[in-house]
Amino acid sequence: MKTILRATASLLALGLFGCAVETSSSDAETSSQAVTHAPVVGEFQHCGGSVRHAPVCDTGLKCQLGTVADKGGICVKTGVGKACGGSIHNPPVCERGLECVLGPIADKGGTCNYAKAGETCGGFTTTAVECGANLQCTAHMDRPGICIVVAQKGEHCGGSAVNAPPCAIGLVCVLGSIPDKGGICE
Repeated sequence: MKTILRATASLLALGLFGCAVETSSSDAETSSQAVTHAPVVGEFQHCGGSVRHAPVCDTGLKCQLGTVADKGGICVKTGVGKACGGSIHNPPVCERGLECVLGPIADKGGTCNYAKAGETCGGFTTTAVECGANLQCTAHMDRPGICIVVAQKGEHCGGSAVNAPPCAIGLVCVLGSIPDKGGICE
């Protein structure tokens, strides 16, 4: 009887507070989050955490938790962090959009990840790499580009400063009274 009561209490707690484990929407079908009607979110959006109705990642994504699991994390492709490369017969490869970041000993392989600021991205090739969170690819047409940092809502943008960040897609840089000083993304 005690075992049944503990199991019931655990399920109720999960239903009220969500969970701080890596989940995706397909995982949610069998977890407490399906019961709590948690919102399904996309790539690079906040997910998880120890809150009621914690957001879950859409299909093909996973919640990569931060250093404090209770605060949740961001949704990334399921292949992020998987092993790749190395000097073995048929080394594992990264899923489309990710690159193999080799470790200090290249023969041992590395892990799959998004491109970082300043790295090559895009282009019409089967190995085109996508930029990570808060980055945008400067690729034009079929030519590869470079991942650049983009300003988010409420952050500084534009102006005459060298490498002034543009606003993220969907935002506009609203310039102040002195345009050379830039503005704020809204």
